[in-house]
Amino acid sequence: MRPGRTVYSLTLAVLVALTAIFASVPLAGTAQEATPAPDGATPLEVSLTNAENEGVGVATFTEGADGVTVAITVDGLAPGEHGWHLHAMGMCDPSGLEPFATAGPHWNPTGAPHGGPEAEARHAGDFGNLTAGEDGTGQAELTVDTFTLGEGSTSAFDSDGTAIIIHLGEDDLVSQPAGNSGGRYACGVVAEPAAAPISDASPQASAESSTLAPEQLPFTDDMLGLLEAPEGFAVSVFAQGLNGPRMLATGPDGTSI
Repeated sequence: MRPGRTVYSLTLAVLVALTAIFASVPLAGTAQEATPAPDGATPLEVSLTNAENEGVGVATFTEGADGVTVAITVDGLAPGEHGWHLHAMGMCDPSGLEPFATAGPHWNPTGAPHGGPEAEARHAGDFGNLTAGEDGTGQAELTVDTFTLGEGSTSAFDSDGTAIIIHLGEDDLVSQPAGNSGGRYACGVVAEPAAAPISDASPQASAESSTLAPEQLPFTDDMLGLLEAPEGFAVSVFAQGLNGPRMLATGPDGTSI
């Protein structure tokens, strides 16, 4: 074979390989979609973690003809009843004053009051209580028709995502807006929120576009007259702010205003 033909064949092979690679890489400026909804016949398994980021259980979501069946097993609970619900944000950050506050309030796409799983009016993810035994393990399973894993206004895979929360206390199934079930023991992301579009702009351009640039005005005696300081105070710093002049005045005893 002639050398020229060999080089041509290798070049073509490299181009084909590169095309396959770049085709799998998302373009800049493309929004990241929310977590894809599972196939209706494929159970969705959600890992549960506590505030120490330890795995403490799993929740399984399976959609069928009668609705979505949710089965849960969780360890490390105090014996007794514990509320569990879907919450409005698909984020499980245990840091902060209240662990998993990032999951937001109860997910309530229909604007209904809080209630038990048998109540006619209830949040889409009001699952009631699960019972933990003396060994700290709790299990529950129920089928609900208040939400879907597919498309629609009651899809758990909306743009904010959803999370499942197991609480430290019992849901009284009556108190508004959340059943008074106490702090959040464990959390699992059912669907991650969609990410904001990735900007094509350079970091410098992005910084410039997000910076407010107030109008620059020359300092005048008339402008100084707009400032009012108590008697005995001297204006030590002057600046033209967004909505008018600003100052720092210092009194005889060092007090600043």
